[in-house]
Amino acid sequence: MALSKILRQARRLQGRPLSVIAFKAQQATNILIHSLLGIWSLYERRAWQRWNLEEVERFRLYHQQAQDLIVGRKELEAVREFLQLCPQELATLRSARDQIVAGRIPIFGTTVLFPGLKGLSWNTDWRYGHTWPKQLFLSYDFYEFDKKVPYDVKFPWELSRMNFLLIPSLLAVIEDQEDEGWWASLQAVLEEWRQDNPVARSINWCPMECSMASINLCFVLMLGLQVEKPPLSALQTLLPLCELHGRFIFRTVEYSDIRGNHYAANLTALLLLGILLRPFVAEAGRWVGYVQEHMDEEILTQYSEDGVHFEKTIPYHRLVTQLFLVSLLAREKAGLFVSAEARERIRMACRYVQAYTRPDGLAPLWGDNDDARALWFDTRSLRDHRGLLALGAAYFDDPSLAGNCNAIEVPLLTGKAKAPARSPETECPVSVRHFVQGGMVCARYGRDHFVADVGEVGLRGRGGHGHHDSLSFELSLAGIALIIDPGSYIYTGDPSARNRFRSTAAHNVVRVDGEEMGSFFPRQLWRLGDEATPYQVELEWDKEGFQLAASHDGYLRLADPVKYRRQWQYRPGKGMIVRDRLRCGAAHKVERFFHFAPGLGLSLRGRKLILTSREVSFEATWDEQAQAELASTTVSENYGQEVASAMLILTNQVASDQELFFRIAPVQVDTVPPIGMHSSNDRSPSDRRLLLTEERTAKQSWAKTVGEDLNFYKKQDYI
Repeated sequence: MALSKILRQARRLQGRPLSVIAFKAQQATNILIHSLLGIWSLYERRAWQRWNLEEVERFRLYHQQAQDLIVGRKELEAVREFLQLCPQELATLRSARDQIVAGRIPIFGTTVLFPGLKGLSWNTDWRYGHTWPKQLFLSYDFYEFDKKVPYDVKFPWELSRMNFLLIPSLLAVIEDQEDEGWWASLQAVLEEWRQDNPVARSINWCPMECSMASINLCFVLMLGLQVEKPPLSALQTLLPLCELHGRFIFRTVEYSDIRGNHYAANLTALLLLGILLRPFVAEAGRWVGYVQEHMDEEILTQYSEDGVHFEKTIPYHRLVTQLFLVSLLAREKAGLFVSAEARERIRMACRYVQAYTRPDGLAPLWGDNDDARALWFDTRSLRDHRGLLALGAAYFDDPSLAGNCNAIEVPLLTGKAKAPARSPETECPVSVRHFVQGGMVCARYGRDHFVADVGEVGLRGRGGHGHHDSLSFELSLAGIALIIDPGSYIYTGDPSARNRFRSTAAHNVVRVDGEEMGSFFPRQLWRLGDEATPYQVELEWDKEGFQLAASHDGYLRLADPVKYRRQWQYRPGKGMIVRDRLRCGAAHKVERFFHFAPGLGLSLRGRKLILTSREVSFEATWDEQAQAELASTTVSENYGQEVASAMLILTNQVASDQELFFRIAPVQVDTVPPIGMHSSNDRSPSDRRLLLTEERTAKQSWAKTVGEDLNFYKKQDYI
């Protein structure tokens, strides 16, 4: 089976550069030789023989003297100071630790129970009882399109990344240094994983998964080195696993002509493992050398000059920026060279994070999302990227990046108890950024926020983790998310659902004749056509608002080609108008999709849609010719999870040259509609009394909001 899979991969390499084909061929040959000759097993035996207690103690003393690790005594003292300043953060961490120790492990937004942290399902999707057999990692085929049940390898993979080990290990060092209880539990977990996952012979020996697990193991190891009474038995289990992960990743690194988050994880893992092990494992020095040779170039390759990650997905932008930022910190602490260009590119990546973060502190669900992050030392929402901003502000000593987020990553990785505070002089109520090379536009006017995709589909036009979302947008008004991206529900566990979430109709865009805006490959889950790449992007803005326009040619490939251009016009306090202009020679069915945030009250009344939250209400209107439908749909905020939501579908019959419009704006204070999703005014007397109370509350809140924003705008100089 391994050989057949290699042959399938070889067919996919057609058209790639010869250097990449040669690299992949040599890599596959080496992997098979390692398997046939038992070299993986040899590495395993030698690693467990090498790390006796005497060698573990020598390792510990070396790093205590060298002080070359990203987490050391200085950083832990800063963490203690931080937790004294933020006692609520300590209480939250303790609660999370207690849950984990009891066996309640957070996985993809839910909690999975493994009592006493025993019997963990390392190779089983526990939801459906599907277990993958132990075999060479190249033999697995996760692209199954005719499964009777939607079991998903991502679930045991997520467990095997071992994110759940970090918070208990940190607290064991910070507040309970003499107690070996946690370290004994940790050792038992790792021993169980070792027994269930012989090197290169389980689903969890996959380069990306090993890399993410290695990063967590490295942090646990660095924490264990700081304990006053060293948990030598736990370290004796950790060190062979770290060595074996490094040997495996080095031989399976995911190099290609276009590399993404997997390669970034490979490099970060090899760097941390290499810095830890190079005085004791001769090969580890080669890992560090490989990273030094490729890391800075990779940073400059994967990010546009203005800091947007080229996979065109916001969740993965956060992941890769975390990975590279950790790498910069680790390299500098170890005395390794970091180029000024690479450092500046990551600073620009943090500025993009700042630009896309909504007024509610959350990030849009743009593109794919599998809940991945590199630092699991807190319990914040996975959509809250402000911890990364705080870390960036501390590392770059850039107060303009700082937000209102207390982030434990700052003291843990920089030795500073807090990120530099953002001064009032650096606050800007209006910020409009066109990331020209990255193909995104982000605008902030007080508590109004807007994001639009005006760039290519992702992964240099191949799709990858990108979606058919060209000229899609998100909009928040008065701090409330209204029009949103629904996210990405699942990957190989349910291919049809994956295709639905990456399709044209799953975004706030125009669809013509039911066709995708670009080529769509239902059985190639990470490939999309780039026919809809936007062009003629024009942006004008000032303190009175902005106007953005762009075109794409995704529908020129139809039998009767359709030219398409979209324009957004925004004014503070007056909302937004979206104009779609289509030019064609024959009649076409045109659908416009607008996806709404879960929890909004929605009421469709002819040519009007009323959107209501607990604070304010908004009114959407559109052209007379459109037929409107308020349809049920779902939004995925965590991998494998869906929540109910709704979308507005506007359908027109278009011929020749026609312009359509959609307008959304705050309603007047005296016309705030009832709360709830409905399409008629039929209410019981008790319902009406309740809704009248909610209306009065909404009116008062909206009046207060308008007054605050008007005063805010009057006091500020936007330019």
